[in-house]
Amino acid sequence: MSDLEALAPKVIGRCREAGVRLVLAEACTGGLMTAALTEVPGASAVVERGFVPYSNESKGEQLG
Repeated sequence: MSDLEALAPKVIGRCREAGVRLVLAEACTGGLMTAALTEVPGASAVVERGFVPYSNESKGEQLG
């Protein structure tokens, strides 16, 4: 198990406890963080959405 996979349930749990939702914008990771978080059961209560604008053009279009 990678460090990211081990940390993901803790992140989901703490966000749930704090009552916050996550929106992730990833480029260099290619969606790796969102994938790890959404593997956690119940993650849909915390993860709102994820964006993976990889090219410079798409980053400007999607994220400003």
